[in-house]
Amino acid sequence: GNLCDFCNPLKPECTSGKCVVTNSNETFCGQACSSSNSCPQGYMCMSLKVKGATTMQCVPTDYSCFN
Repeated sequence: GNLCDFCNPLKPECTSGKCVVTNSNETFCGQACSSSNSCPQGYMCMSLKVKGATTMQCVPTDYSCFN
């Protein structure tokens, strides 16, 4: 899955990042990012906990892929 594609957190198939689960139980593929590897327009780099590990992932600036 690519950035913002739907994913299953129990069997994530994201190619460029982790399967992100929002507070409203929306799931989508993130994209790894860092200070030297920025996100596409409309996304921001956030520190998230995914399966107990902290990771930097691109997420939509409005926190939803499915508006």
